[in-house]
This record gives sequence, C-alpha cells and structure tokens, in this order.
Amino acid sequence: MIRLPSPATALALVALFIASTGTAVAGIVITGANVRNNSLSGLDIRNGSLTTLDVKNRSLLPVDFKKLPAGAAGPAGPAGPQGPGGPAGAQGAQGAPGISGWERKFTIVGPFDSSSPKTGEASCPAGKKLLGGGGRLHHLQAVPPPIAIQESYAVDEDTWRIVGAETGATAVNWEPVVVIVCGTVG
Repeated sequence: MIRLPSPATALALVALFIASTGTAVAGIVITGANVRNNSLSGLDIRNGSLTTLDVKNRSLLPVDFKKLPAGAAGPAGPAGPQGPGGPAGAQGAQGAPGISGWERKFTIVGPFDSSSPKTGEASCPAGKKLLGGGGRLHHLQAVPPPIAIQESYAVDEDTWRIVGAETGATAVNWEPVVVIVCGTVG
C-alpha cells in the first residue's frame, strides 16, 4: 500500500511548486511584442544601453545631441554659380564734354631738294585743337637716304613742328611731311 505524505510534507511540496513557477515566469525573455506602446520612459532604460542599431535612421534631431566644441575650419569650397543680375541703377550725371569733329591733316612742306635741315609745320583749322602730331621725311628712293627727323613736337595748342636733317652727304631730294590730328574739345 502506498503511504500518503504527511500534511507538513504536502505543504512543503505546494510551497516548492509555487516558488519554482515564479522563477520560471521570470526566466522568460521580454521583447517589444510584450511591451505596450508608450509605456516605457527614459527612466526605464539604462544609460549607455542603446546602440546605433537600436535607433531608427533620421529619427534624431540636432537638439537631441549635446553641443561639442567647434573644430578647425575646413577648406573653402568651390565658388558657386553667378547669381542673377540686379536691377538697373539710376542714370548717372551728365559726363564732361568729349572730343568731336576729329580730323587728320597732312601738310607737305618744301622745298623738295637735298638742302638740310628742313622744318615743317602744320596747324589745325580755326576752332579746333591739336590732339597729336608727328611726321615723316618724304623721298622717292627705293633705299632710304641718310636723312632723319631730329625734332617732333607741339609748338602750341594747335600747331605741330618737325625738323629733319641729312645724317650723311647725299644728293637725294627730300621734304618733310607733317601729320596732325585735330578736333573740337568740349
């Protein structure tokens, strides 16, 4: 015949059963499916326990990060495209009067012979001012004879002068040609 345990043993077995079931329930792993949405707070999560794999990409904002000291400035980037033109500005003041009635004048000064030196002058017409001048020594030879301009300058505000001379003995005929530029100023 089988003997029944004593009441003290039965009570001890019941206590052992209850104690072992509590441990078994605590041993179950709790996952996100076991947690109700919005039921956990920052106080329920241990500091430093979350990693980058636990955070959804682009879910954090700049305010979620602590301020770090600024680092060294990086290199300058490439220049951007030119922006659109601005609106037209106001019309400026009237400028100073310029030059008008521009003309160039050639004056051949004789005699056409081999005498030396020779001076030639040319003057602007009345009402016009001398803007510049120069000259050349005219001859009819294929090879330039030994003649040269010795002086070329403005005599006054409307006349230019050149002086030519032979630089060696020659029988070649030549003459100065004065070239001036005149215009009405202002």
